[in-house]
Amino acid sequence: LLVMSPAGSMHGIVVVNVTFLLTRHVKDRHLGVIFGAETGFKIQTNPDTVRAPDVAFMTQARWRARPSFRGF
Repeated sequence: LLVMSPAGSMHGIVVVNVTFLLTRHVKDRHLGVIFGAETGFKIQTNPDTVRAPDVAFMTQARWRARPSFRGF
């Protein structure tokens, strides 16, 4: 477990602006789904590695092919 202090105010401002612009672009074009920072993504197994980026994008095809909403 790596304990880190929260990001500063400038980081928060940048993330909100990037998320807003990216969401508008993706939704207007029906490209997929945008996720916020609280979403974990399992990127490796054995050992499991989960990452939670500040903002993430998933294509429409990958979103439809997902097995469920459970877990990472």
